[in-house]
Amino acid sequence: MTKGTLAPADLSPLINGEPDFPSIPAFGDLEETQSSVRTDTLKLIVHRESRNSARLYDLTQDPQEQTDLSAQRRVDLDHLYNQLLSFHRAAAPQVRAESMRLDERHLKALRTLGYIK
Repeated sequence: MTKGTLAPADLSPLINGEPDFPSIPAFGDLEETQSSVRTDTLKLIVHRESRNSARLYDLTQDPQEQTDLSAQRRVDLDHLYNQLLSFHRAAAPQVRAESMRLDERHLKALRTLGYIK
């Protein structure tokens, strides 16, 4: 597997109801301002501008997500935060500047729209 790709997972054991299916984290983004990762028992929500805004919930004890445990459970917070960073790195498009060369017609359109000078 090449760097920057997401690993595929065989979901047939889950579909077939096999009890030993490993937990797969679920990732979410909200309008490029918030990101989240959820496991079977925990959920981390982070505002993209600051890791200090992280909120951690124990979904087993607090399914309504009322009690933030980020200060008390730093190990869990760090683990989920690193999973979230890895997900974003893998999911981000791998674009190189040389692949984005624009012809004069497109440059003129961007200038007219005020995107470039």
